[in-house]
Amino acid sequence: MRPLLLIPIWTPFLFGYYRSGGFKSGELVLPFLMITALGGGGFILNQIFDIESDRANRKLFILPRGYVSLNEAWIGVVILDLIAVILGLLHSWEMGLLTTIAVIMGIIYSAPPLALKNRGILALLENGLGHGCIIFLMGWVVTSDLSYTSLILSIPYFFAYSAVYLATTIPDLKGDHQSHKRTLAVLLGSKISGILIILLVLMAFVSGYIAWEIEIVFTAILAFILYLPAIFLGRKWYLLANKTVVLFFMAFAAYLFNFYFIIAIPAIIFTLLYNKFRLGLNPF
Repeated sequence: MRPLLLIPIWTPFLFGYYRSGGFKSGELVLPFLMITALGGGGFILNQIFDIESDRANRKLFILPRGYVSLNEAWIGVVILDLIAVILGLLHSWEMGLLTTIAVIMGIIYSAPPLALKNRGILALLENGLGHGCIIFLMGWVVTSDLSYTSLILSIPYFFAYSAVYLATTIPDLKGDHQSHKRTLAVLLGSKISGILIILLVLMAFVSGYIAWEIEIVFTAILAFILYLPAIFLGRKWYLLANKTVVLFFMAFAAYLFNFYFIIAIPAIIFTLLYNKFRLGLNPF
């Protein structure tokens, strides 16, 4: 279920909830379970169709090494997606609609015949809309109805998550190219992709300032500082920059919702220990 990648899902969800006026942690229990199931199902599905590129990039060894069979992975996808949709529908028709849209987006992103993950700019747009806007809006409708205001406030998240998505594809550029995966980084090359990342970060900063999404504003400043030298320093710097930006963004949400530390920190520790003792990988 990729616990470390669930953190960038949980964070905009919490900010959407906060900006809608929500503050009662107790009412987040089932919605938080819903968003976790949604993210986990999508990430497993993505791994099913990325086995060859993950093997080439020497990462995510759970499916390539057969620790989990394909049948088991598919069962996980179905169960998690059903949990997400059912909990969404039980909450409200708006949450059910957004959850269903998110599940469909996850399918067309990873699975043929569309497989938008291999379609350059479409993959960028789906990540910005899905991980950014839709997840923010799902947090919003925990306590409020969808509105023009909520749509406007979600725009900075589109630019922010588009930038982070593109930054995560650069370290995988070589393996993606070998496995014929046509990400935007493969199509444009690392240098042009790096420049595009900077432009997206600047757009996140400007739109975040206009909407007064202060968490986006300060995270965009840090992202600019880290991603600019990454254009010249390459893969390892992007890996460091990506982790730093995500954790910094998470810290803003944890400041507003202290329980988030109790969830996110164990997820990080568990993943590091799992990678070391189960997969034999250096967690650092």
